[in-house]
Amino acid sequence: ARVLHTVGRDIFAAAIIHRHKKISN
Repeated sequence: ARVLHTVGRDIFAAAIIHRHKKISN
């Protein structure tokens, strides 16, 4: 469960970074 939560958090962070980068660009 902890690992799954970590993966989900990583994906969520990556999505935010990707979206922010897309907006910035």
